[in-house]
Amino acid sequence: MDRFLSSLFLLLSLEVVSAGNVLFGGMHASQSHIGSMMPFAVRMTQENHSVHFLESYTLPNSYRFPPCITPHFFKLPGDEIYTRQVLGLMWTRTYDAEVMSQVYSVADKTFLDIMKTYPEKIGGLLNASWDLQVVDELFGLTSMGLALKHKKKNRTIIQSTTSTINAYTWEMGLVLQRLFINLSTPLPPPFSLVSQRRQPQVRRIQVLHAASHYHHWNSRLRDLSSDPRTLQRGRHESHRNPRFSFFKLWNESAFNFIEEITTFIFPSPISNDIKAVGKSCKKAKSLNKEFLDFVDDPMSKGTIYIAFGTNVLWEFAPEYIMKAFFNTIDRLADYRVVFTYNGLKINKTIPGHVKIVSWSPQLDLLSHKRTKLYITHGGLKSVKEAICTSTPLVILPLFAEQTFNAALALKLGIGKSLNKYTLTEDKLYKSIISVLEEPKYAAAVAKHSQMFTDLPIPALDEGAFYANRAIRLKDEILTLRLRVQTELVCGSARTYCHNLCGCLGFVEFVMGLMKD
Repeated sequence: MDRFLSSLFLLLSLEVVSAGNVLFGGMHASQSHIGSMMPFAVRMTQENHSVHFLESYTLPNSYRFPPCITPHFFKLPGDEIYTRQVLGLMWTRTYDAEVMSQVYSVADKTFLDIMKTYPEKIGGLLNASWDLQVVDELFGLTSMGLALKHKKKNRTIIQSTTSTINAYTWEMGLVLQRLFINLSTPLPPPFSLVSQRRQPQVRRIQVLHAASHYHHWNSRLRDLSSDPRTLQRGRHESHRNPRFSFFKLWNESAFNFIEEITTFIFPSPISNDIKAVGKSCKKAKSLNKEFLDFVDDPMSKGTIYIAFGTNVLWEFAPEYIMKAFFNTIDRLADYRVVFTYNGLKINKTIPGHVKIVSWSPQLDLLSHKRTKLYITHGGLKSVKEAICTSTPLVILPLFAEQTFNAALALKLGIGKSLNKYTLTEDKLYKSIISVLEEPKYAAAVAKHSQMFTDLPIPALDEGAFYANRAIRLKDEILTLRLRVQTELVCGSARTYCHNLCGCLGFVEFVMGLMKD
């Protein structure tokens, strides 16, 4: 029956849609975000569309796009201040709205820098006729500017590369949700980075903390300067566009495509303009000889893989974290340890069971039969790949929604989470041994791996169907989208949280103190 439904859906999806030009755009200087968007981009090429991808980057090398994708590279100089004040502090600081708004400001500046450095090249993209634009939800201001410049409603899809849109699916599904940010916003020290629901006083402080950040976040985002009107006039200086609205961009897009892993735990209503395309798993390749020879040691109990993503800079990690990691892996002599490390030179002898590399084939390593554990910062892509490959986790969340992803992993029972402020060698070692030796973690992740892609319609096929619909309808209003209701409910929910959640949290906090 499932095969019949899938075949019927695919047959219906073959409605007449001419091959079109599709432009993808990801977050500036983030190959991880591009990697999250790539499966859907490749799937769109299978619909005979000409798929292009805009990448702005500061690394020596650009993303390795497959031959079916036409890349447009914009290499820009690195921002040392951003590197030190934003990326460098993630080890020792709780990221609040002020810091996150700085990231948006960097993305905003990137758009203007591209205009100054590559006027003809970006002009070609601006003047091209795109049948569909797919924009990264997070910090993708260059692509957002391109989308706004063309001013074609229903021709843009916002694609989730993190848990941001997931946070608002309840609101978009016509339900007033609780203040979600308190689940994903980490508390300042000494409180835990993962929600402690059994500690009422901590919970009260968390509500206040999240409410204040929610207010600050919204006020800061209004200060962004990218103005598509200035692009047409050839101006490159910073201009604030008083009519620029993230909400308007979201509301006038055809669909929101999300990377959804929360449905395992939190059933929720969802509006019909939100489509989960993330429940797909890439196919791994065989390991090359360098890594295969290392992990296939018959005397080893298995492989432990450590990787924290390209934006986590180990050169800024505090000494106590460095000691905790390197002393711990020294003690894991019964295992092979692959550590993807981009920090300073290591001034100690590396034991033979440890392989330190600047880059590793992550999916291929996680898919290898001898890999037993994945130690990560808990990015959405990392958690997804752990589920896809049935690999248990030890998570050290550092910033953004990684705390929320760690909480999901704990709820699913697929791993453990640690606190970056209180990490010690003993805590790290005990967590690793616990996940390795207690069968419940491997059993849980294997179960959820089977459930993840067990869908009537493959997620990417469903995404391609709705993308083709957006192209086919052109400027017509999508009848499936509840625009008015979504605007009313989202606006009401935001106003409700903005005005009441902080107040109610404060009242609860004061009453709790009086009771204590």
